[in-house]
Amino acid sequence: MSMHSREFMMTRKLYIIYSCKEKQSHTERKSQLAYESLFCINQKESVGVEDKKGEAMEGGSSNNTALGPKLSELKVLQKEHEEKSSKIQELKRQIESTKHRLEKKKDVTGDKMGGFNALSKKYNILREEYNAILAEKQGDQSNFTT
Repeated sequence: MSMHSREFMMTRKLYIIYSCKEKQSHTERKSQLAYESLFCINQKESVGVEDKKGEAMEGGSSNNTALGPKLSELKVLQKEHEEKSSKIQELKRQIESTKHRLEKKKDVTGDKMGGFNALSKKYNILREEYNAILAEKQGDQSNFTT
């Protein structure tokens, strides 16, 4: 099956779906359009042309009045999708920058803890030396008094 005939068949199926779905509720039509847009997003300009060719081949009358609003709904849905996609990308970027800031804070906190531990060790050593010197001094004083 050639590429042209595949496109024609797909376009024809979309036309049949559109004509059969006239009585669907608005939300059902929106979801159907979104589903169908996955298959024809790159061919949305050619859908109207292919429909005309298909109808001319079958000898049918042109029914582009029903297709026009649906294409505009499709464009609206595509625009909403693009806006949501860009919002998602922005949120992902914000998440990554927040993760990066938290990693930096973690590193700084680790450095501070390392400094605190070093100072605590030094304090303990100096305190032990002081207590030893103080005990020695008190021992010397007790020797002088006796």
